[in-house]
Amino acid sequence: MRSSIHITQAVEIEADATAVWEAFQSTPHDWWGHPYSLLDGEGTIEFPAEAGAAVIERLGEATALWGVVSQCTPGSVYGWIGQMGMGAASHGEVVYSFEASGTGTLVTVQHDFALAWGDADAMRESYDFGWADLSERLKRYVESGERYGFAGRNETPSFKFTPSAAG
Repeated sequence: MRSSIHITQAVEIEADATAVWEAFQSTPHDWWGHPYSLLDGEGTIEFPAEAGAAVIERLGEATALWGVVSQCTPGSVYGWIGQMGMGAASHGEVVYSFEASGTGTLVTVQHDFALAWGDADAMRESYDFGWADLSERLKRYVESGERYGFAGRNETPSFKFTPSAAG
């Protein structure tokens, strides 16, 4: 049975879009990390700013492919397509958008994917929480310099999780 799943998570970050984009695209290893890694250890993840380029996690000489950049408008939109660590049973697209708001920047992440087999509800819940967690890590990194990624604590910060609407 094939399932289509849509997740949307958003976070308000008290900084201008340029600063948020820079933290997102140039230093993701400062906020992205375990358990959202494909390689076992403290490596890096790269978000190249060119459509068609690979979103890659690195650990020493080892590499793992997260997907391929599908769109990039610096300071505004970043998306990639691929398996997102879900294995052969899934394929989808993640799109981050950065929009100026009253107190800074609204960062929205949307993840649409098709799951060929497996427990769609469990997968949706897991990824929904994961995108919220990563968004909170980015927020804390930008606002206060807290590093929750490969280069920092590499743990989930305490935050109030609000599930996205089922879809």
